[in-house]
Amino acid sequence: MKVIISHNQYNLIKESYRNEGVNAIIKYWKKELKKGNEIRFDRDELEYWGITEFTDKVDARTAFQELVGDEVFTKKDLQTAKNTKAGSLIFKKVITGQDSGISARVIVVMTPKLVEELKSSKNLSLGTDYQVIELFPGYPGVPETWIGALKGLDAMEKMEKEKKIPPTVAIIPSINVVPGLDTECLNIPGTSDVETWLTNDMKTFAQRFIGIDDRKWSAFGYSTGGWCAAEIGIRHQDQYSSAVSLAGYFSPTFSAGITSSERAVLRKEYDLVATLHSQPNSLQMLAIYSHQNDFESKSLFTFQKKVNDVLALKTVEIPEGGHNIKTWQPYVYTGFEWIAGLGQLTN
Repeated sequence: MKVIISHNQYNLIKESYRNEGVNAIIKYWKKELKKGNEIRFDRDELEYWGITEFTDKVDARTAFQELVGDEVFTKKDLQTAKNTKAGSLIFKKVITGQDSGISARVIVVMTPKLVEELKSSKNLSLGTDYQVIELFPGYPGVPETWIGALKGLDAMEKMEKEKKIPPTVAIIPSINVVPGLDTECLNIPGTSDVETWLTNDMKTFAQRFIGIDDRKWSAFGYSTGGWCAAEIGIRHQDQYSSAVSLAGYFSPTFSAGITSSERAVLRKEYDLVATLHSQPNSLQMLAIYSHQNDFESKSLFTFQKKVNDVLALKTVEIPEGGHNIKTWQPYVYTGFEWIAGLGQLTN
């Protein structure tokens, strides 16, 4: 079905834009899109949005989507998502971050119980019983690492069935967005604002795409992604309530492509110890490590000594060692269990 805005609707939206901002428009059109309606413009609307009457219809729609967000969740997304045998849905999107300007892939996973809620809802609502976890791979990893090698989705499905975790939305963004450079999830002036991409942009995307509310998330990462989870969790406690570092470290190591002057600035900016001592902290953190991984364990112990009085940090030592996914994959369960608040973990 095509939807052409009537004159009255147009004036209403125009007035809403003036008085309430773009969120009023987003809310209106998300409702229409969820009904299965398609956006279409008449001449007045094209002129209002700054589009000439000669603009191709596709370009007109694109221009509108740039304003309200092109990630609106529709029935078509349900039809095109990948279904797992256990009943989860996997959505793969390429988006452009509103604040960072980064264009890259994002995977969204919904576990089976959440999918049931979504499909039974008349307006494609998630309901209220769910958690949000943002997952970070290592370098030079890809989002699929969490579905494939780390078997994160298998773990979530099994644990949800066993009632060890609540229904879950997993947001899995690309973290390696600058070819040949390990940005370590930092905002590097003149290069790329990856921290902004992973925080502000992911929250905006998740809220627009599937209607996630303002509840806090958890961050969980492996290797370099473990550093990302710690960094982002500590620096954005308004967005994250917990963070899990799996074989991660706690201060940036800096890629060979980052200059010495950039390192000096970034080292000060991303000093997590200084950050924790400069602010009140509500974050809960879990670090899973091995003594056989010398660099990561030393980084953890140095960090832990300096923040014990300002950060709720739990540690779990594993007997195995070696920096490979097979060693660490079983402990994905440990991280998910702890996030859900059901783990019996001690320092």
